[in-house]
Amino acid sequence: MGKHESLASQALARIGKDWSKSSLTREKLLSNTREFARHVASSYGLERIDHLKPGHIQSYVNSLHERGLSPSTMARTR
Repeated sequence: MGKHESLASQALARIGKDWSKSSLTREKLLSNTREFARHVASSYGLERIDHLKPGHIQSYVNSLHERGLSPSTMARTR
């Protein structure tokens, strides 16, 4: 991974594209990954996906709760 590669790019490189899914589903999953990466980068200044901790994930889930998303919407936001 490049030194200046964004957190979102690092996350997307790790996940890759799941070609077994429809293009709309694939794009939604990639979009959610970008949103998560933006959250942890802006909230914690995280620069490397290797430094991701469970607390970062919990913080993102808490932010979804604060936005008032229903549990079914949060389940699709992965």
